[in-house]
Amino acid sequence: MMFRVQPSNTSPLPPIIKEVTSDANGLAYFDLNNIVTTSIPVTYYFEAFRESGEDLIWESINHPSWEITKGTMVTSSILVD
Repeated sequence: MMFRVQPSNTSPLPPIIKEVTSDANGLAYFDLNNIVTTSIPVTYYFEAFRESGEDLIWESINHPSWEITKGTMVTSSILVD
């Protein structure tokens, strides 16, 4: 999931900007062309969750964030427990 506000495991999740599901290899691709439309850098935060019934279980061990502008391509990894 992608957020504009840094999530914390001690408070409710902030609004989710974008959510994608990983493939069979654990890879997820975020197409942000419709979201990131300015050359002004904006920080986005990325976290991994898994669904358990109606609950989300936080799986991320690391918590990547990136300043992203229009036309930026980022490759990153989110380690999970």
